[in-house]
Amino acid sequence: MITQYIAYVNDFYNISYIHTPSIVQFRQSCEYFHTYSKRPIRYTTPMEALAHTGDPADHPLPEFTDALQQDFASRSLHEITTEYGEMGLRARFYYEVETSGYAPEDVERIYGALGLALHVHDGQMRGDLPYSTHFLRVATRIMSHYQVRSDPELTIAALLHDAVEDSPERITLPRDREYIGIDDLREAAFVSLAQRFSPRVSALVRAVTNPILASSVSEPERHALYREHVKQAVSHEDPGVAILKLSDYADNHGGLKHDPHTSHRTRRARKYASLEQFMIDTAQQVPLAEEVRADIVAGIQRGRERNQAFLRLDDESLEDDTPPVQQRRRISLLGRFSVGPAE
Repeated sequence: MITQYIAYVNDFYNISYIHTPSIVQFRQSCEYFHTYSKRPIRYTTPMEALAHTGDPADHPLPEFTDALQQDFASRSLHEITTEYGEMGLRARFYYEVETSGYAPEDVERIYGALGLALHVHDGQMRGDLPYSTHFLRVATRIMSHYQVRSDPELTIAALLHDAVEDSPERITLPRDREYIGIDDLREAAFVSLAQRFSPRVSALVRAVTNPILASSVSEPERHALYREHVKQAVSHEDPGVAILKLSDYADNHGGLKHDPHTSHRTRRARKYASLEQFMIDTAQQVPLAEEVRADIVAGIQRGRERNQAFLRLDDESLEDDTPPVQQRRRISLLGRFSVGPAE
């Protein structure tokens, strides 16, 4: 039975851990203190994570037995999300960390980063699910599917890769920014990550953090600037940046088939389509095992076929195409495309 650690985010710098011996007890005691209210927040189902209601005992997650491990191994990370929700992804993530061979101090740092990431993205949603499902998949994919199990700083950066971009104010307190003499929220957050984890973690997160754009920038311009940012990021001297970006791209690009919102899916499909060949080229050059690089390329190619089909479907405008008909056509499309384990 793998060991679990539940991170209690008591404030921005003091993180303690509660040890539980099983996934069942992990599920029943999965709560952490909100930084401001000090009120325990229980995560049970994805929607309850937003509403902060519900009893975890009503939604027991089976112990991580060999059978469940095989079930998880046979499913893509998005399928685990659909079947088990955020809690299933947490169990998968904990299993990878506990079996990685990391030193105890590195395991503690990783769980500290998880606690911080949960706090930073608390209340944020990605479609109908908590945002935590995204960074959990990105971090888990690097360890499990990309077979990077000797780089705890990369795992930490994966958990926090959107933290500075989305909520830098949740990483540092005003008194901390005054102490270090930096008023800019993002810069103060990068300094905080460097002090709390390591300069490399901060550099990795900085490299994948999108620049701030004015609200007046059009969507096509945003897509063009995003492409330039990605190309600049993967050229970073640290190959960990390219690996992190590949996992992030795989989650965004390969996960579009799981997005039930047509307009959102169409917008994201167009955003990521123009980077498909570039990311394939990147995957072929990163320092990963040959079979891993081949799997990444195959996943992008599968995603390209699916997304092109979705764009054709979403662009059709038939007056009698009611929502039930659209859903049946979408399900029919999904059945024609396979899903890789890393998707």
